[in-house]
Amino acid sequence: MNSLNKVCLLALVFVSLISGCGGHGSDAVAPSAPALTLGGTAAVGAPIVGATITVTCAAGSTLPTTTTSATGAWQVTLTGQTLPCAAQVSGGSIRGAPNSLAYHSVAIAAGTLNLTPVTDLVVANLSGVATTSAWFGSLRGASATSFNAINATAVAASLAQVRGALALPALNNINPLTVDFSPVGGNAMDDVLTALQAAITTTSTSLATLSTAAAGPTFIAPVGFSSALASGFAGTTSGAGTGPTRPNAPTGASATAASATQINLSWTAVSGATSYNIYRASAASVAIAAANKINASAVTTSSYNDATGLSASTAYFYKVTAVNSAGESTTGSNEVTATTSAAAVSGGGGSSGLTFSPAFGGVSTIANAAPTVTPISADLGGGTVLSYAGGLRISTRQNQGVNEFNLTFVGSASSSLNNGGFTLAPGSCALTANALGAPLCSTFGITFNQAAGTVSFVNTPMGTSLSGSAPTVFTINGSLTFPATASGGTSVAGQMGGAIQGTALALTGTVTTPFGLTFLGQMTTDGTNLYIADGSFYRVTKLNLTTGTQTTLAGALTITAGNVDGTGAAAQFSSLSGITTDGTNLYVSDVGNHSIRKIVIATGVVTTLAGSGTAGSADGTGTAATFNQPNGITTDNTNLYVADFLNNKIRKIVIATGVVTTLAGSGTASRVDGTGAAATFSNPYVLTTDGTNLYESDLFGGSIRKIVIATGAVTTLALSASGLDVRGITTDGTNLYVLDNNNSKVVKKIVLATGAVSVIAGGGNSSQSIADGVGTAAKFSAPRAITTNGSSLFVADSQDLRKIQ
Repeated sequence: MNSLNKVCLLALVFVSLISGCGGHGSDAVAPSAPALTLGGTAAVGAPIVGATITVTCAAGSTLPTTTTSATGAWQVTLTGQTLPCAAQVSGGSIRGAPNSLAYHSVAIAAGTLNLTPVTDLVVANLSGVATTSAWFGSLRGASATSFNAINATAVAASLAQVRGALALPALNNINPLTVDFSPVGGNAMDDVLTALQAAITTTSTSLATLSTAAAGPTFIAPVGFSSALASGFAGTTSGAGTGPTRPNAPTGASATAASATQINLSWTAVSGATSYNIYRASAASVAIAAANKINASAVTTSSYNDATGLSASTAYFYKVTAVNSAGESTTGSNEVTATTSAAAVSGGGGSSGLTFSPAFGGVSTIANAAPTVTPISADLGGGTVLSYAGGLRISTRQNQGVNEFNLTFVGSASSSLNNGGFTLAPGSCALTANALGAPLCSTFGITFNQAAGTVSFVNTPMGTSLSGSAPTVFTINGSLTFPATASGGTSVAGQMGGAIQGTALALTGTVTTPFGLTFLGQMTTDGTNLYIADGSFYRVTKLNLTTGTQTTLAGALTITAGNVDGTGAAAQFSSLSGITTDGTNLYVSDVGNHSIRKIVIATGVVTTLAGSGTAGSADGTGTAATFNQPNGITTDNTNLYVADFLNNKIRKIVIATGVVTTLAGSGTASRVDGTGAAATFSNPYVLTTDGTNLYESDLFGGSIRKIVIATGAVTTLALSASGLDVRGITTDGTNLYVLDNNNSKVVKKIVLATGAVSVIAGGGNSSQSIADGVGTAAKFSAPRAITTNGSSLFVADSQDLRKIQ
């Protein structure tokens, strides 16, 4: 059989097979859409790391997502999808800092698809919409006809508009949507993006301004922008300039614990680096990710003292990166670790001072000042030394002479639990000589019981001697006592959820008005100051409870919302609501920015702990998580708990890591008791905690709900037939105190053990007048917030601070 005949025979067989398998006719089965792959690089002159990639296409119900790698690379497989498609990158980090913008691109064919500011401008021109995120959101789940504008002709025309407006010759030789590139200096596309960022900075032009111009019928860049872009590109390697390169990672890193709340870092300076970023984790293998970055501003020296949210007796792990204009070092330094010292003894000082009982042989006094805390080096066992200015002076009269004993309390590695506290041994005492000779003093043991607030001297032999005489030995059995919240102490006992807890308040219901308030909002306290979230003017203020002086801690007096991390007035907020403290930091719910912000009390440094800045309900870490108008917030000093208002959920945030999870709530707006996702809320609004349970009230909810932190179990603690309008809630650990802003405007007490409800103060005030008094004789106008310093309640009422004793 010749070749031609073989071909014919094979053709006949093939046709026969096709016919037999339904290859034609009305019962033919249409082939499914083939699997397609999209992937590329997300970058802005540096890779966008750990960001979320979302893709939506003309057809197909599955909307694939993925995250970008350390080089900004990403890839998804489209199964059952039909081109064209649109893609978005959001969140993640750039050079270790959170990425606050989203970038978009479009694909008319499978293969490479980049996501950069340049592709975002192409999308703005293609769609005619400056807010490309809104345009992308409108495509999600839309009909295929919505994708008709994404075709080869339209995309090419928009690309031509962008090239013409930017007028950068190098861009004419690159298709920014589909070119394969790596985000490193010397790569032409990366150098274009670097030059674009430089031009934005040089001309003070935002990407939003460029997008608005791009969305018009003809894209015309702002005056001077094209020349600034060309100048920036000329300084890159691709532009024939010398072009900066990324610095090497630091070497020689070390970490040393300085105290219970501070670890000091140092490393060898890197040539060519202009600053450094510090990354911290609570476990080994620290990831170079925005959620782990702890420096709010650039570190320009080769050392850093970390005093941000550290806990005593805890190990922390660190890496350091180097930064210059070309970007951040691709790797971090050698990983180092250190463990903070044991916690210092709290309390002491204060106007009430410390007393010694019994007063052995005379009197005892101590200076009214905070103790000096000095760490003991690890090779000597660790711990801390607390010494009081002036020392503890025990006066004894022996043989008409006076001997003064100055005592220093010393902790050691041999400390052991003892009656709820711990034993400090050995002790030491230094004696002051007098005219009758130098007294002698032996070592002694000290028992410290933190719960009782006492330091006990048990079987403590001490001796005195006169010249030429043998020592006279006697024994001291007594104790030092101090108030739990004495001013001047190293910490405040009972700090929980933004209030001072521990002892049930003994209230008579007496209401006074000690101060006016310059700014009004939810409040928290560290016992010395009130901190107020001023939602009207986008700032956090501090009110000194002694003087009534109100100052700004973070943010600036403005009527313009913003979303900027920074220090003091450089920080910007939007519609602040809930606020809480662990005594060292403040945590505020930034409603308008859908995020949780952290403020270091000592410095006013503001950072974003969690939340991407856009509304959503995703669990995740740091800025990868999303909220929808978070309101009430409280803390057990390890975690934060947030009333996620429009998501109808209670969210949990691990303070050390920024990890966000959902503790309770399905997201459905109703009020059903249950555990975890089986429970429902309807706009959860205020929140407090006693460390074991959370207590919550929905806006206009008419009830108080209890959430067990360990299990997420939700039950109803108190229910009012007439309805509660709860605007504030706090606890002393035994009772809840609730601001009920209904027509009566009262402060109510709810006994946690029984749910019994009673009125503490206020009532019957439909005229919104203000009056001091006792119980129902007092009048509140518009009570909005409540907290306690452990002895009194404080209420933010209209433009006044009201105090209930």
